[in-house]
Order: sequence, then structure tokens, then C-alpha cells
Amino acid sequence: MGQQPSKKPTRTIPKNIMTEDPQDFQQRQRVVETEVTGNCRPWSEHVYYKLFLDTEGRLASLMVLKCEITFVDVFTDVEHVLYRSRFIGGKADGVTQLFVFDLMKVPWEEKIPKSQAIELNVDIVMSSSPIYTCAETLLNLIQLEKSYLKHRQFEGQLNVTIRFAHALGWDAKDDEMRHKVHEGLRNLYREGINLEVMSADVVLEEMRVDDILISDEERVRHHISARSAWTIPPMNFKTYESTKESNLRDEDKTDTKSHTGEDGQSMFSAGSSGVERPDHQPPEIMMSTMDDGYYVYTHSSLWAMLRGTKRTKSILEETIECST
Repeated sequence: MGQQPSKKPTRTIPKNIMTEDPQDFQQRQRVVETEVTGNCRPWSEHVYYKLFLDTEGRLASLMVLKCEITFVDVFTDVEHVLYRSRFIGGKADGVTQLFVFDLMKVPWEEKIPKSQAIELNVDIVMSSSPIYTCAETLLNLIQLEKSYLKHRQFEGQLNVTIRFAHALGWDAKDDEMRHKVHEGLRNLYREGINLEVMSADVVLEEMRVDDILISDEERVRHHISARSAWTIPPMNFKTYESTKESNLRDEDKTDTKSHTGEDGQSMFSAGSSGVERPDHQPPEIMMSTMDDGYYVYTHSSLWAMLRGTKRTKSILEETIECST
């Protein structure tokens, strides 16, 4: 949100997972199973269907999280994996805490070369966005890692990205709880952590990265179609576009109803093709997912929460300032 995309190289994935030869897939899958152990094994396709692609997945009690920490060798241009792990559990079970405890036990920082890595990438994927306690846990973790990396004299760029498919708690009826959730997201963004909503295309890419062979193409098409036609969001607060519209209009309630509707229907009920792009958003990113109404609304809602939040300086920026 609001920053330049990471220079992390594109991972090698099958070009078309739906037309891939099953024998080639099974042979590669055997190789993956011999290399990956414990909680690093990929989730099944049903996890992606129910907890990522399905818009009703936002109501599920389960939550999944995976993390991958990598760096790219500046001399060989080879990406090295320092840490990779996955977790699944209930939303109230503290899945993030399990992840933090596991990460703290692994001395992955010791494997970072001092002169060969100019970027360190932390990619966290969650089925739902973090609530306040989860956000605070992640925030404390990143702040601790920043301090430790400085202690180890790491002078490169630390890129932390949290990607999620659904919003959790953004529309809570309890005002205090809802404000806490928003505050937690702002605190993460303020710390320099990138927050990204996953479109249907991005979810499918994650499935390809995990070498998941889609067995039910009709089911995938159904979920994608449902996301495209999603027009009555449950989250009832102003988006970037609705705020912009309201500033251009007077306070005539009759005109306002034409945008929000008395029944809570969103501005996307007339279709997402007319949504204006925030000035910071690269056009190719927005246009590639413009037909995903569920993504467009959630993305716009997130940006509405984060607008005006000042971000802290990165390790690289602080290092440059100290040396000048």
C-alpha cells in the first residue's frame, strides 16, 4: 500500500496450472515432499478454496498463516531461503503467536551474509487480516528484528509484507473493538510494513507456487465469478472513493443516498469498472484486478484506513543518514 514494489525476483511457476501434465506435476510433487518437512508442507487446494478464494471464507473460524524469509545474493542473483513455515488453527487460538515462537527458535539471522545481501524479504500470507492483538504481536516482532539486524550490522533494505485475503474485524459492531482493529493495521503500516489485499489472481499464483494441481476447475471459476459479482459488502465505512465523492458534493442527504444507499449497499453495486484509482496506486496493479469486486472494495477500504499515516524510515534510510 502506497510504496514501491519489492525488487524480489519472480518465482518460477507453471505458466498454466490448469493445462499442466498430471504426470509432470506428480513427479515434481514427490521431489517437493522429500525436501519439505513438518509445518512447511503446502496446504491442500481446499484450504485455498475455502479460506482464500471463497468470499464466505471471511466467516470461517479457521485461520492459516505462512511465512517465508529470503534474500538475494547480489553477486549471483540467486534467491536464498532463510526461513519457511506454515500454521493453521482457530482465529482465537493465537496462530500468530505460534508463528512468532517458532521463528524466535530458528537462528536464521546468522545465515544473512554481511556484504552479499542488500535486501531481506519477509513475506507473511494470512487468510484474514490481523486483529489488534495479532497486529501488536507482529509489530513487536518486526521492531525486535530491526534492532537485532542493526546489532548484527545489517545495512540493507528490510522488506516486510503482510498479505491477506479477507478483512477481519473491520466492521465489528463494537466501536472500541473496531477502532482497535483499525489502529493495529495503522501501527503496522506506520512501522513500514506493507499491507496488501490478495486478489483472486494472487491466490491462484500462490497455489501455483505450491505446485497445487487444480482438480475442480468449475469450483475455481465459481469462486472467481462470485468475487467479481460481489456487490453488497458487509463492511460499512467510507472508502477512498466515497470520501472523495462526498467532498465534491454538498451535504444533501438525498444525493448521499445515491452512493451509499439506505440499506447499506455499497458504491460497488453499480459495478467496479467506474472506481477511480488512488493517485499512489500503479495503474497496472489496479487494472489487472478491476473485475474482482471483492478485492476492489477491500483494497479501497484498507487504503481509507491508512491514508495520512506517516511511515517510519527503513534500516537502509537510517544507515544512509548516519553515514552522511
